[in-house]
Parts: sequence; structure tokens; C-alpha cells
Amino acid sequence: MNKEIDWDTYSKLISSKYRLDIFVLLSKKTLSPKQISSKTKITISHVSRTLKELEELKLIKCLTSEKIRKGKIFTASNDSKIYMEEITRNLKNNY
Repeated sequence: MNKEIDWDTYSKLISSKYRLDIFVLLSKKTLSPKQISSKTKITISHVSRTLKELEELKLIKCLTSEKIRKGKIFTASNDSKIYMEEITRNLKNNY
């Protein structure tokens, strides 16, 4: 059963270039914050804050245990596919 888009979540996602860029990247790859920073040229502090925001929105998930402090690995959550489809449909010239 397909989950429906929560338009408040979608709005929050696309209202920030950092959130959008990091979400799109994690929809394609599984990466650490350092790798995300390197690929996006976003400072590591902004990456960390954005990852926390995306986790709170349940768009991404951390694959490593909470014991790991550095080198955590993140990926898009299972339910986030519909958001990526909507981004692709609406912003296809950019992503």
C-alpha cells in the first residue's frame, strides 16, 4: 500500500536547498556526513543539522548504531520514495 504524501513534510523539504540537496543525494546513495559535505560543498555543521531535520521528518534513517559517534551512515527511509517521485515530477529540470 502506497503511503500518501504529507504536504507539510514535502513543503518543509523543498523550502531548504540544504534539505533538498541532501535528501536527493541520500535517495541515490548511502553516505556519511563527511561524504555528503564533500559531495555537496555544504559545511559539516550544516550537514549534521540538516540530517537531524530530515530524520525528524522521517525522510532518512541512520544505519549505524547509536554507539557510533563519528562516521554514521545515512540513507533515505523506506517511506521517502514518494517524496523523491514528487520532487522528480515537479523539479525534473533540477534533479
